Amino acid sequence: MDGTHRKTAGQHKLAARGHRLTMKGLIVSDWLDGRAGFEREAGGHFKAGNLKSLATTARGIDQAVDAFLGLIQGRSLGKMVVELACSQ
Repeated sequence: MDGTHRKTAGQHKLAARGHRLTMKGLIVSDWLDGRAGFEREAGGHFKAGNLKSLATTARGIDQAVDAFLGLIQGRSLGKMVVELACSQ
């Protein structure tokens, strides 16, 4: 892609507003004051088995590129793990 196709953040915001898009996000640092309480509460649920960590697993280094592409294309569930060797 050459420089003629680049847009500034302001241009993207104007384009979004022109199309009546809604943009929402989460800035983790806005919520740091509640971290300790969340870790206590969620940690207890996690230890009790009420919360589960989700992961998509690809097996073998030859699958690493496809795993990465799947991650950025939204084809993974939870975290993406590339398993390099069988655990015993």
